[in-house]
Amino acid sequence: MLILTLFAYFLPMWRSLQLALILPGLLLIVHCYFLDESPRWLVSKNREKRAYTIVFGKKPNVDLIFKASKKVDDPAIGDGEAPPSNIATKLRNSFREFAGLFSTWTLRKRILICYFVWCVTSMSYYITAINADNLSANRYLYVAFTGLVDIPAYIIPIFILKYTGRRMSSFGLYLAAGLSLLAVLAIPKEQSTLIVAFAMFGRFGISAVYAVLTLHTAELFPTEIRNSALGTSSTMAHVGSMAAPYIVDLLGLIAWYIPTTICGASILLAGFLSLLQPETANRDLRDHVQQEDEEKKASA
Repeated sequence: MLILTLFAYFLPMWRSLQLALILPGLLLIVHCYFLDESPRWLVSKNREKRAYTIVFGKKPNVDLIFKASKKVDDPAIGDGEAPPSNIATKLRNSFREFAGLFSTWTLRKRILICYFVWCVTSMSYYITAINADNLSANRYLYVAFTGLVDIPAYIIPIFILKYTGRRMSSFGLYLAAGLSLLAVLAIPKEQSTLIVAFAMFGRFGISAVYAVLTLHTAELFPTEIRNSALGTSSTMAHVGSMAAPYIVDLLGLIAWYIPTTICGASILLAGFLSLLQPETANRDLRDHVQQEDEEKKASA
């Protein structure tokens, strides 16, 4: 956001600004080709050789371990499926993974909460980023402040997660952000500096909870459907981000405090819903839906 402020100051025309911001991002496409696949995911798909190569940096010299692993009837080793050979097979596998998110009541509850939480978190993140006019603040300074508060917001969760679990970390950050944004209702519009200060504190909580939310979502689901859980949750986050400009521009015309109030109320609700999710700190990751279901039945 700090770089965006500088670009916007020197390139006030939106077309020039958009072009200047997009071109450096194209380099990230090249970066994707140098990323390794998750070894745990490869093992769950019965691709142990590739996982061995990634972990140890060399190809295995013998196949005895892999031949023996295929004879062991253990769901933690693999599901016995060969890698998909064509697009149709890949599509079927993708739809099957997506359906796996709703295969049990436990997973359905988890993913639906994740969808709502991701959506309102992203919506609030972008509303607080573009709400300068409704708060009667200087656009350039406001956007610069949002970038500044993001810096500690990305560092603080590292220390919070050491002493609290994922669930309570999420709840605490959501609670702080929601109350801070709702507190704006008690401040006269003329005191724009104080309003922006509370809005920035709310922005801090929203930015910080993103790191916890991503980690918690990944740990809530078994390996074979983890990518689908994160991918579809990210999609819901984009739905929230698409709604943000309309909330700021259209509802902001009715009353300047409506966008901030929507953020505060939805963020508080997301915080209480996060308490319904299980704690995943110090918990072994599951590879298959069956393992998750069996653990739930055993605990019941």
